[in-house]
Amino acid sequence: MKIIEEIDAYCLGLNINFETNRRSPAPLSDLSELAKLCGHVPEDLRSLLEWRDGECKPPFIFGPGWRLLPCCDIMQRLSMIVGRSMGLQTHDETISLYEEWPESWIPFVDWNESILGILVSDDPTNPNVVLGFDIQSGDVVKWADSRPGFFRKALNQLLLSGRVSVDSLMNSI
Repeated sequence: MKIIEEIDAYCLGLNINFETNRRSPAPLSDLSELAKLCGHVPEDLRSLLEWRDGECKPPFIFGPGWRLLPCCDIMQRLSMIVGRSMGLQTHDETISLYEEWPESWIPFVDWNESILGILVSDDPTNPNVVLGFDIQSGDVVKWADSRPGFFRKALNQLLLSGRVSVDSLMNSI
C-alpha cells in the first residue's frame, strides 16, 4: 500500500533506527482470532497488521505517546470494552450517539492509553472511517475518511513538526 511505503520512507529519512522497533507481521493465528472476535478483519486493518504487528517500544513512528497496537492488544482492548455500556458524546453530525461499543469499531492505534484510534469496519454511511475516542470523556471525533487518509494526515503532521498532535486530531471537528 502506497501510504505504508511513504511512512517507511519517512522513518528511514529520520536516520532513527525504527527497525529495532519493527515487529514481524501478525501471525495468521492472531488474525484468525481477531476475525472471530470482530466477525471479520477489514482489509485496511489486515494490511496494516501484515505490514507490522504494532509497536512494542520507542521510538514510535507517530512520536511520543503514540503506539500502533499489535493484534494481541487489539483483541485485549476489544475483550475489555465490548458489551460495556458507554454513553459517548459526538462532535460530528455523521456519527450517531452510541450507548454501547459498536461491533464495527476496531482500535488500531492509541495515544498514552487514553485516546484510541478506531477503524469503523462496517458502517454503511462511513466505511473504514477513522475515529478518535477519548476513553475518559467518551468523546468521539472523526479523524479521517479512511485508514490511509489518517496515515496521510499523520504523515503531514510528522513532516511539519516531527510528531502527530493528538490535540489537533481531537479538535478536528
